[in-house]
Amino acid sequence: MPAKKVLIILSDADSFPLKKTSGQEAGKIVDQPSGFFLMELAKPLQKLLDAGYEVTFASPKGQEPTPDPNSESLLAFAGNFYERRREHELIDRMKRENGFSHPRTFSSISDAELDSFAGVFIPGGHAPLRDLGADPHLGRILRFFHAKSRPTAAICHGPFAFLSTKLAGEGDFVYKDYRITCWSDAEEKMMETIMGGEIEKVESDLRNEGAIMVEGVKEKIGSVTVDRDQFLQMLSPCDQPSLTMTAKSFKTILYQKSPDGKIAYITLNRPDRFNAIDAHLPRDLRDAVQLANADPTVHCIILKGNGPGFCGGYDLDIYAQNAQRGETHGSQDLSKGYDPLVDYTMMKANTECFSELFHSHKPTIAQVHGAAVAGGSDIALCCDLVIMATDARIGYPPSRVWGCPTTAMWAYRVGVEKAKRMLFTGDLISGAEAAKMGLVLKAVPQEQLEETVLLLANRIASVPQNQLWMQKQVINGLIDGPLLQSQKLATIFDGITRNSPEGVAFQELSQEKGFKAAVKERDGPGRSERYRKVWKSVL
Repeated sequence: MPAKKVLIILSDADSFPLKKTSGQEAGKIVDQPSGFFLMELAKPLQKLLDAGYEVTFASPKGQEPTPDPNSESLLAFAGNFYERRREHELIDRMKRENGFSHPRTFSSISDAELDSFAGVFIPGGHAPLRDLGADPHLGRILRFFHAKSRPTAAICHGPFAFLSTKLAGEGDFVYKDYRITCWSDAEEKMMETIMGGEIEKVESDLRNEGAIMVEGVKEKIGSVTVDRDQFLQMLSPCDQPSLTMTAKSFKTILYQKSPDGKIAYITLNRPDRFNAIDAHLPRDLRDAVQLANADPTVHCIILKGNGPGFCGGYDLDIYAQNAQRGETHGSQDLSKGYDPLVDYTMMKANTECFSELFHSHKPTIAQVHGAAVAGGSDIALCCDLVIMATDARIGYPPSRVWGCPTTAMWAYRVGVEKAKRMLFTGDLISGAEAAKMGLVLKAVPQEQLEETVLLLANRIASVPQNQLWMQKQVINGLIDGPLLQSQKLATIFDGITRNSPEGVAFQELSQEKGFKAAVKERDGPGRSERYRKVWKSVL
């Protein structure tokens, strides 16, 4: 039985050949900067380390690998600075501890040493187009793993390296008739348009050698292509969620775990829409919480938002500005009368999804930056503990028109009088004011937020799961019954608010002038400069 060791194949190249088709260099082959794609190496690498594997890096000439510049941009991480920092820190750690700066050369690894590895992995980026597909020493290595029926994994452009098997052994392509996933020709053509040149097509090259290429979004995104009892595995092209989740793929959620497995991270992931709630997010959130609860290693759950903020509430572009009466959920055709059961059925399902955070067997912590507004505050306040950035905002503006907080957590968190003040005005308040009011546990400067939450989560995670569950049941039991009654009433009223005369007028204004204009008109009255100062309103 081979040891728990994995060989990671990297390119020496810091560029790939691009045949220019436009501009002054049209017709010339230029060196386009590239390298390994950071997250395509870092995420699988972290998974391997978490599982207890040792890793060895190897490349054609043993040169220090270069990251693709595009993969280091914040855009590649959807603005998540902390995720990018974690992945850079992992690579720096590999430089210190695992010889990442000086990989083994392919030729220096004998067959006897190859036999000590459990599998081989090849990350993506365009760099493999330069030197991996035509390296006979790599061909020998891949043929060895193929012959031994040991896992061979590649992602994105990584499968281009399989072409090297034609240059070793008997000279045949050993992956003929294997089902393979890679960066598709269609995706490469998109890159050609961006870069103004022609790029070698991995998908076509593999297909021409007899590989069966897996095509289609449903078949590729969020999945892993596996062929034969040899467990030849081709990870979906540049599909990071499939590398970070264990049991299912989510449309609006990222699911990850800490290195020790004790903390589950659930990240709302619609950053281009301020993580606004659509038809998928409530169920994705529920399923992610249930996934963490079913995991025997998880002790604590951290919920946060990707991009500029935590959650901006329901997506008003969908449910207000572009809503169609009688077709869009929450917008009934009132010419036929109003049926409260229709709205209640839909919103009750969403409320139950958000409430999964409150009923979770394991403690839940909301890490709020930017804003938790309207339905976003519903989600945050369902967590056991809420920690905010001091300059973040929280509140429920739709309480003025077009909403009622269906999770009904306000009074249970801050008391009757202060809850009335917040819902009578629809004000947003800062994280600092929310902590002072007692609405949330703590507020800290944004640069300290992640560390503050993690310190608390690690402390909680040191407690046995059954102890955490018992303490939570005792405390939740104080409000379980009354909370269910409050949520039932709030959910009924929420449907009415969207179909009341004022609710219909708000929706019509959204459609006429855009939802931002409608929100401004709704939330502006009575909010003078003096009011904002006295009542700490930051709307």
